[in-house]
Amino acid sequence: MAGEKSFLRGYSMVLHSFLMYWIYGTLIGGGLSVLVAQYCGMTGLNSNLVTSVNTVGGFLSVAMTFLIGRWVIARGVRGITAFSCIGTAVGLCILGNGTSLGIYILWSVVSQGLYNGYSFTATNALIANWFPRKKGWVMGITTAGMMAASFTSVLFITVYSPKIGFTNVCYFLAAVIAMLGVVSLKWIVDTPEQCGLLPDNMPLTEREQQEFGGGTARQD
Repeated sequence: MAGEKSFLRGYSMVLHSFLMYWIYGTLIGGGLSVLVAQYCGMTGLNSNLVTSVNTVGGFLSVAMTFLIGRWVIARGVRGITAFSCIGTAVGLCILGNGTSLGIYILWSVVSQGLYNGYSFTATNALIANWFPRKKGWVMGITTAGMMAASFTSVLFITVYSPKIGFTNVCYFLAAVIAMLGVVSLKWIVDTPEQCGLLPDNMPLTEREQQEFGGGTARQD
């Protein structure tokens, strides 16, 4: 059943996806090497050894892609996004208090396992629902969040870790990410029909209905 029309909320899905890719760029993309350097500086661990651990998390992320994908198909984007953001925030707090390689392994597994829940898998489904005809163009905007992280959050980690401590930097980032996760529960609208709108603000033709489907449940 269609809800109240909200064009602003509809187009804000693009901003939300941009922020989710910003998190990815901060923790998994360009920011990963900075996190490793700061963690090694705090614990005295060998940076080559710590970096090699990320391969383990990478293998797990492949498996999680399928599991999270099934969640998105069955229950939509909202829940998995909130869960993944909050889980990532908890992992960051643990990382900020780490003293060993084991803690970093735990962080690597958690962060790389959950990133599909707030970035690639979830946002792809959301954008495909809202902009089926223009999803390639819109994804070009949202994935720019990864690049934006390099001169915002990654720079923040680099500059402020020596000043206030890596632990406090992790706490700050965790608070921001957890807040985005909680807000996602009210922010995300899985399909435009829930706002009384149409995909791309235009009715789907019969051929397009067959090609694109309708709703998160069919974005496999």
